[in-house]
This record gives sequence, C-alpha cells and structure tokens, in this order.
Amino acid sequence: MPSYTEKFIYAEEKSSYYCWKLNKRGVPSSLYIQKWRVPDPVPSTIDVSIRFRGEFLPENMNTSAIFKKFPDLKNESIIQNVHKVSEHTKTVRFDISGYDCPITSIYVPKEMIGEKTNQNMIQVIIDWC
Repeated sequence: MPSYTEKFIYAEEKSSYYCWKLNKRGVPSSLYIQKWRVPDPVPSTIDVSIRFRGEFLPENMNTSAIFKKFPDLKNESIIQNVHKVSEHTKTVRFDISGYDCPITSIYVPKEMIGEKTNQNMIQVIIDWC
C-alpha cells in the first residue's frame, strides 16, 4: 500500500509534456509527464502515490518507442523511481535519471513525505483517473 496518495489536476500543455498540479494547504506541487506516455484523451486528474524504500514495486521501464508501437500501454500506471535533486522551503524536487523517461520532474510537498525528506530516492506511482 502506498505511503501517501494525492489527486493532481491537469494544468497545462507544453511542447513535449503535460503538467498536473496540486495545491495542498497553500503548497503548490507540479508533476511533468512526457506526452508520449500520457493516454488520449489527457486525463483531467491523476492519482499520484509515493512509496519509500522497502515498499517499492517493480518499475515499468518501457521507452517511448514501445509506447509508439503499442499505444494501449499508455493506459497502464507509471511506476518510477525518482532521485532527490533539491530541497526547497515547502517542497522537494525529484527527477528521474536517464534518457527517454516518462517523468521529467516532480515537486513533492514536504507534507507528502513527512519526516522522510532525507531520502534520496522515492517511488512515484501515477494512476490515470
């Protein structure tokens, strides 16, 4: 069971990705997902869950080429390990390391990860609503 789950709301489209946002008690958070990994139509909301080491599920590591060949796979959840990049006043930024990854960045409210802000890696699970 995930440690924490929040519902993010679709916010905007950029040239190569879509963005969903969460505003929890005045703390803004953003999640950027590459267009090639998002189902059509673009979901207006997504559930974003956080897991910590010891709770991780196997990652799904398909590349953009796989999703172009098998577009129905876009409906599956994204399960991705992300690495801590920086800590801000109310959020922690995590990025994926590697090329051709579905998530570009996620800014997680510190409240979502609680006392575990010192963790250098968390797992993000995105379920399409």
